[in-house]
Amino acid sequence: WCYQTHTSNSSSKKGGADRLKKEHILNTLADACLDCQQVQAREMLRLFRELTNQAQTLELQISGYLNSLKEGSIDYLISAKHSPLCDKDHRQARPGQQRPHLRSAYVAMAGDLMGMHDTLPSKNDRFLYDAKSEVQRVLGANISPQFLANEIMQSIDVNTFVNGVLADINNQSPTADRTIDRRIVFRWAQKGNMKNPHFVFYDEDREDDFKDQSPSKPNEENMFQPFLSKKVLLDMLLSMGFLQHEPSYSGSDDDDKKAAGNNEEKTNEKETNKADPQVMKLKNWLVGKINHNAIEVLEKAGITPKQFANMDKLAFMKIGLKVGHAVQASKLKSKLDVL
Repeated sequence: WCYQTHTSNSSSKKGGADRLKKEHILNTLADACLDCQQVQAREMLRLFRELTNQAQTLELQISGYLNSLKEGSIDYLISAKHSPLCDKDHRQARPGQQRPHLRSAYVAMAGDLMGMHDTLPSKNDRFLYDAKSEVQRVLGANISPQFLANEIMQSIDVNTFVNGVLADINNQSPTADRTIDRRIVFRWAQKGNMKNPHFVFYDEDREDDFKDQSPSKPNEENMFQPFLSKKVLLDMLLSMGFLQHEPSYSGSDDDDKKAAGNNEEKTNEKETNKADPQVMKLKNWLVGKINHNAIEVLEKAGITPKQFANMDKLAFMKIGLKVGHAVQASKLKSKLDVL
């Protein structure tokens, strides 16, 4: 089989695509074998799901793409909160402090709440207890799984998700390694999920809906394959429950920034009119001692010096402080008597 992977007729479109798929599987397995057993178990389960067609519905395939973004957010969180120790080898870090096992801890704690795939290997990680202890040491012993899940999900950029799904479906390459099967897109639309199922195809009468996309129209050979506009995709994701309707969101990045700017101006105006002297006193004292974004969160929450002194790390995180800023704020409490 390995020999055939490298000797398939790459000049044939079908043979080339088959060859690329085999190479992708072999490379994934080879890379996993260079890592620890936890990574091997995760990758083997993922490949098994792919090879046995366990993601046969459009919802499951889009969920698979979203799952990769969740994994990326967890990796980013690990890098932000556990570096550089998380990437050291066994001579410098305990297994529970290393990235694969920290990932298991985060997935075991919040994965089911986020609807992640393949959480079982993480729950059976033999270093899970040590990794959870490390997470609690960094984030706080009372960290809530629901709070952690919310933090990870909120770190996923909606535009990255929407544009990624759009790019996967509208990919024009004949050998594209797709997460989403275009045939399933039309089947989903035909099952009464859309008023007009043919909106999943390109239509010159709606060319304005496609003009800002790249590509803006399908190739000649893909003219009868699904090709979505961002507007149609947003409607689909809303109907499946992947997104919730936000009146200020129109699908345009510029409109989103404008709406966010308007909301921020209204909020700032409201806060300026109702400025509490005690809140401003704490704000002025914190300048230069903690990140300015954290100061803004504390100001918007109306935290006074007295309230600040009685808050712990979890309380700081609940009002919107990032984990690192919450730790800093907790350490600053002991110096608050100067106020």
